[in-house]
Amino acid sequence: MLYFAVFTFALVMTLALIPPLIQFSGRLKLVDMPGYRKVHAATIPCVGGIGMVLGILIPVFLWVELDTAVRALLAGVAVIFLFGVWDDRGDLDYRLKFAGQIIAALIVVLYGDVAIKVIPFMGLDPVSPWLYVPLSVFVLVAVTNAINLADGLDGLAAGVVLLSLAGVAILAFLSDGNDLLLLTSAVIGAIAGFLRFNTYPARIFMGDTGSQFLGFSSGVLMIMLTQVVNPALNPALPLLLFGLPVFDTLFVMTRRIYYGKSPFSPDKNHIHHQLLALNFDHYEAVIIIYLAQAIFVFSGIAFRYQSDLYVLGGWAIANALLAIVLVSAGRAEWRAHATNSSSMFSRLARSGYRKHLHTLSMYLLKGCVYLLLLLGPVVVTRVDPVLGLSAAFIGVLLLLRLIFGNVLWFLFLRLILYVAIAFVVYLVDRQLTSVDSALLVYEYIYIGLVAAALVIGARYTIDAAFRPTPTDYLIVLLILGSMLIPQVHEGAEGVIPMAVKLVIMFYAVEVLLKRLSGRWTVLPLAALWAFALLAVKGLRLV
Repeated sequence: MLYFAVFTFALVMTLALIPPLIQFSGRLKLVDMPGYRKVHAATIPCVGGIGMVLGILIPVFLWVELDTAVRALLAGVAVIFLFGVWDDRGDLDYRLKFAGQIIAALIVVLYGDVAIKVIPFMGLDPVSPWLYVPLSVFVLVAVTNAINLADGLDGLAAGVVLLSLAGVAILAFLSDGNDLLLLTSAVIGAIAGFLRFNTYPARIFMGDTGSQFLGFSSGVLMIMLTQVVNPALNPALPLLLFGLPVFDTLFVMTRRIYYGKSPFSPDKNHIHHQLLALNFDHYEAVIIIYLAQAIFVFSGIAFRYQSDLYVLGGWAIANALLAIVLVSAGRAEWRAHATNSSSMFSRLARSGYRKHLHTLSMYLLKGCVYLLLLLGPVVVTRVDPVLGLSAAFIGVLLLLRLIFGNVLWFLFLRLILYVAIAFVVYLVDRQLTSVDSALLVYEYIYIGLVAAALVIGARYTIDAAFRPTPTDYLIVLLILGSMLIPQVHEGAEGVIPMAVKLVIMFYAVEVLLKRLSGRWTVLPLAALWAFALLAVKGLRLV
C-alpha cells in the first residue's frame, strides 16, 4: 500500500497546485503563445511542469530513502527545473538549454554514480569511465530532448512517458526494486494529476519545464533499473521502453538530413504532424501514438532477458516498419477520412435508439453508485481505527465544502468523492472475502453492471458526460497491459482486481459529476453519509 500512498500523494499535490498556478501564470509570464509549428490557437498557461515537479517532492522526501543516487536525481531535477522555468518565461538560447541539461546529467552520473556501465555487445563487465561517463551524459541529454520534441499535442508527451514509466514500475516490481518503484510511483502520480488538465482540449501545457523534467527523470529511472537494480536485464531495454520518442527523434532528424537541412532545424515532420497531415483528428492521433507506445513497452517487458541482438534487431525492424508506413502513406496521399467529415470515433455515437439507451445507462449508473455509498457502509462490520479517523477528517472536509463551496474551492469535490468510493469499495471487498469468498461473485456482477452502463453510455452518448478522452484510453491500456503480464499478479494480493474495480467506479463518479446540478444533491450527500457511518464504526462511537 505504500506505493499507492506515494502515487496518491503526488497525484493530489499536483492536482492541488495546478489551479493556483494557472491563476498566476499571466503574472509569472508562463504562457504559451500560438505559432506556426503549434496546433493551439489561443494562449495557454504552461505551468504543468512546475506542478509536477513540486508534486513529487513531499512523497519522495517522506517515503523514499535519500541515498546518494536519489539525492543526485533530485539535484539534477532542480537544475532542469530552474533552466526549464527560465526557458518557459522567454525563449532560452539552445546553448544555455543544453548547458543546463549537461550539468544535470553530470550530477547524476558523477555524484550519484547512475551511469550506463554495461553496454550491448561489450560483455557484462563495466566499461571504462572514459567511455561510460560521456555516453551516459549523452543519453540523458538525448532522452530529455526527445521527450521535449514529442510534446506537440495535448496529453501526448505525458501519456507516452506514463506508459514508459508503467513499464519501469512493472520491471522494478518484478526485480524487488522498492525504492525505484517508489520514485516511479511518485512521477506517475504527478503525470496523472497533470493529465487531468492536459487532455484534449488542454487547459494547460507542461512547458519546457515539464517535458525536460519527464525526459530527464524517466531517463535516470531507466538507467537505475537496468544498471543498478537489476543488471540482468538487457541494457538496450530503454530503447523499447522509450519506443515512440526515440523513433520520432531519429525519424525527424533523418528526414532533415536527407533533405539537406540541419538535424536541429524546426519543422512539422514529427510523427504527430504526420498523423495530422493524414487527416487523423487530434484525438485519433494521440490514441494511435499511445497504442504504438504501449506495444513498444509491452515488448520491452516481454523481451527483458533476451540477447542484445534480439532486442536491438527487433527494435530496428519496428522502427523501419513505422517509418515505411508513415512515408508511404504520405507519398500515396492516403487520408484517414475526408476533410471536415466525422472521424471514425465520432461515428460510433450514431444510432437511432441512442437517446433511450443513454437514459437507461444513466439510471443504471446512478442506482449502482448510490446503492454502494448508502448500503456499502451498512454491511461493513469492521473498520480500522485509522481508516475511521481518516473518514471522519475527510467527511468534515466534504461538509465544509458543501457549506462554503465558493470559499473553499480548493477542496476538490471530485477527489473527496473518489476517496469515498475507494474507502467503500475496499471495505466491502474485504468484508465479502472474510465472510465467504463465494459472495465476491455478486460484487463482480455489480461491477459488471457499472461497466456495462459505462460502455452503453459511451457508445450512445448524447452529451459530453460520456465522451471518452485519450486519457481514458490510456488508463484502459495500462489496466489491460497489467492484466496480460502474469508475473505482476504473483504476490500482488488482489491489487490488480482492486485497481480495476476502482477505475470503473471512478469513471462512474466522473460521469455523475459532469451532470451534477448543485452541491446539495444525492451524490455528495450519499458520500457524506458513507464517511459518517465509517467514522462511527472505525472510532467505535456506538
